[in-house]
Amino acid sequence: MSDTNIGNSYHITANDLETLKLFFKRGTNAPKSGAEIEVSLLDSATMAPITAAQNQNIRQRLAAPQDYGYDFAAIETSEEAASLTLEIKTSAYAPKDNAALGNDIDIQLRALALVCDDLNIYICPLAQPPHITQKLLEDQIIARESGRAEAFIGAFKKNGYDAYIKNFFLNNAVQVSVSYKDTNALYNTVRRLAALTAPLALLFNNCSGTLEGIAQKPAPSGLVLRDGLRIGSPKTSRGGLPAFFFHAANGDDFIDRYFDWALSRPLLARYDQNGENMGIAPEDHPPSFSQLSKNNNGFAHGSNFELAFGMVWPHLKLAFIRNDSQNITGGRLEVRALDTGPWQTHLAAPLIAALAHNDAAITAIDALLLEYGFDPANPKQFERLTQDSIAAALSAQNNFGLKTMTGFCRAFVEAIAPFIAGETKAQKSAQQSFLDNAHKRTIDKDKLFSPCESAQKAAEHHILPLYHKAQNTRKNADSHEMPVAQIPRPV
Repeated sequence: MSDTNIGNSYHITANDLETLKLFFKRGTNAPKSGAEIEVSLLDSATMAPITAAQNQNIRQRLAAPQDYGYDFAAIETSEEAASLTLEIKTSAYAPKDNAALGNDIDIQLRALALVCDDLNIYICPLAQPPHITQKLLEDQIIARESGRAEAFIGAFKKNGYDAYIKNFFLNNAVQVSVSYKDTNALYNTVRRLAALTAPLALLFNNCSGTLEGIAQKPAPSGLVLRDGLRIGSPKTSRGGLPAFFFHAANGDDFIDRYFDWALSRPLLARYDQNGENMGIAPEDHPPSFSQLSKNNNGFAHGSNFELAFGMVWPHLKLAFIRNDSQNITGGRLEVRALDTGPWQTHLAAPLIAALAHNDAAITAIDALLLEYGFDPANPKQFERLTQDSIAAALSAQNNFGLKTMTGFCRAFVEAIAPFIAGETKAQKSAQQSFLDNAHKRTIDKDKLFSPCESAQKAAEHHILPLYHKAQNTRKNADSHEMPVAQIPRPV
């Protein structure tokens, strides 16, 4: 095996796994951070989801903007299974390059807005479009005639995990990736961010209080859907915060346990022995990648390793760093619990970078967490308080550690504010919006657990009325199969 590229059909041995772990264990002397921003795109006239063809047109224009007369650089996007979703990616930046990161995000969002305006496409400002249903997502994905996507959905439905589809696809997030100087720094960051899962989800909440067309109480932050990915027993669950997040002996042990955990999940779908075509696993109780490896039946290859390692969705996820040739060069931590939104997209990356890389910020927040009972020297209590705080947030209970969620959120915002000062105009505006929003929402429990005011207004006064009007006037039409808009060239 190449130590930088595992290949599709190459058989992964025990030695290969140790080599792959080393990419995570060696760290870097120059930690960086970057962001992946998910957005939902709707037809402006009807609020119906855009089609796969429209999504492809947008991505083509962003990849070659000069062909359309624009002077911005090519924008890197990824193809999502649900065609209404588009994800843009920033480069990775050192902590001192906060302004460059901000400019990267700003340019990409401005470019996306320009292209969507030409195409009469609406960029949904919410983390969850209020009217999009699980069935609509399934229909969109299957309509793309992608064997991989159909296998993905079919495998979960066959094995009783229908809710994974909704939980995985309905919420848009800003996913921030950070590298680290060594594995102990990684593990300290993991525990810190694990404890902050519920507060950050509430402070970044950009949900309208309506999900799949139904009002939700309490308002569903992205935490509701992301936490739903922990469905199943400890032996089958793919989400949440597994116990080893709190009980590893050190950073190296955490990485070892993460690999063991990810590769021991049942591989509900898998690639064929050539590592090319994906299908639903035929077994009633599908084996894990680890079991396939022991069976030596030709399925323990690079494609299925990538699938097994990627098809887990804890709140904090390990992922590989790759170069332009897609060769593996290192490891990163992906923070997945922050809603996308008007200011959230600009603030998420610098805030997480501060919590991972800024020694003064880390000292301040660790001291605050300790005050609330989160003591790394007492992992049993640390885990219990973290899991209890997530359960409390999901049921709108004002508990966090040994005190209250509202009290912690107020103290957290005050403590972190000096370390997220914006450098670009958009960053400064985002920081002020974050502070103003936090001040309003942490006044009392009811405010903190209520829907996001701006998201609620957008849903109730714009998105839902337009969507329902279009539904009523097109009763006999398939409203989510809209004609592909023509792409005008700029004058």
